[in-house]
Amino acid sequence: MIKSTIAELQHEFDKRLKRYTGTNEVSDLWLP
Repeated sequence: MIKSTIAELQHEFDKRLKRYTGTNEVSDLWLP
């Protein structure tokens, strides 16, 4: 349940981030 919550938060954060940045920038943030 905790993992699901974290995944949902990351998903929401990713969607909001894409509003301000391009896909490439978002990918750079999430990839190691």
